[in-house]
Amino acid sequence: MRIGSRSPLERPVVKVTASPRRPQLRIAFNAFLVRQASLQDVPYMAIEFDKERQQVKFTSTTSQEYQGDVAYRLQHDGGPRSSKTVGRVLLVSKNRFSMLHPRLYEPRRAGPTISIDLEPAPASYADIEASLGGGGQSVLAQLKRYENEIAGILSRFHSSRDSIDIQNSDIPIYRQYVRELIDLFHDAYGGQNNYSQQISDEFDDGLRNMSRSPSYSSVETILSLVKAAQTCFSRDTTVLARRNRVAPPFIAESRLAELRRLRSSQFDFRRLVRFCEELNTTYSEECYLATAVLSRALLDHVPPVFGKSTFSEVANNYGGTRSFREAIRFLESAARKVADAHLHVLIRKNETLPTQQQVNFAAPLDVLLAEIVRITAEP
Repeated sequence: MRIGSRSPLERPVVKVTASPRRPQLRIAFNAFLVRQASLQDVPYMAIEFDKERQQVKFTSTTSQEYQGDVAYRLQHDGGPRSSKTVGRVLLVSKNRFSMLHPRLYEPRRAGPTISIDLEPAPASYADIEASLGGGGQSVLAQLKRYENEIAGILSRFHSSRDSIDIQNSDIPIYRQYVRELIDLFHDAYGGQNNYSQQISDEFDDGLRNMSRSPSYSSVETILSLVKAAQTCFSRDTTVLARRNRVAPPFIAESRLAELRRLRSSQFDFRRLVRFCEELNTTYSEECYLATAVLSRALLDHVPPVFGKSTFSEVANNYGGTRSFREAIRFLESAARKVADAHLHVLIRKNETLPTQQQVNFAAPLDVLLAEIVRITAEP
């Protein structure tokens, strides 16, 4: 979708949002700020707080490590497939950055660093979640507002001898509404939902005309999609509550914290930590192919910690408790096979995609990581 490259905010903005069903905060740098700070080719950003925890600094870096801490991948706003999107986004842990509260921030720049001033917290995350669509009635109220606004835009189209055109003054706000609707459905229904995709496609189709402005037909269709969504949610308002339950992360934040604290003269655990962080990201974003592949990569990475060269040797020859050995053998026999099934299959006439249940090896992986912490942590 192309609207992301034309931000209606003609000033630099950092927007922090917290989807109620995901374990991550979303820190978005709008297109104006990306261009102003030359973030287009920046691969990572480090996040630091001042001593008083009143300011946050985002520092551009080319490495996954910055001054002994991890740096976060700076992605296209909209996901890795949105290569034409100008905005950029960081996905970080809610638990680790709990003092970064969802709202718009006015940034300051100093060289490669962008800083924002923190403000007092809202009453609770529950308040934020409600405002972002935590319940069916909240989403219905927002959809009704968008219906009225888009209906108003549709009523202001003006006719000429050869065409019917949108008012020039309505174009920026219409783009903003479409972007907000896609985000609303994304938060309510998840990243892969029909409403977001149909609205995005319809918006793009509506620009395929001589004037490259939204067509009457596309605005009318998007209005009908908003009405249809209201009908759907009105019939079953519990559908949003079911979707918005926060699923636990693939790798527990407490386990990640233990891994980050590990120090060893023999091993550098930064790559292992990064595997775990990216597993949480791919799993929460329903990228199950990537989850399977990353799980296998993690298994192939850790054998030297156990004094072995392959994970098969760990599964068959490492000691430990009976429950640990059973968990490791299960990873060897099941997790690796699932990943192989998706890694080494050539394109076919008919295909199936992995599900959440197929790739969820979180429990035995936690057993593996716990043992790494146990044998590495200083007494």
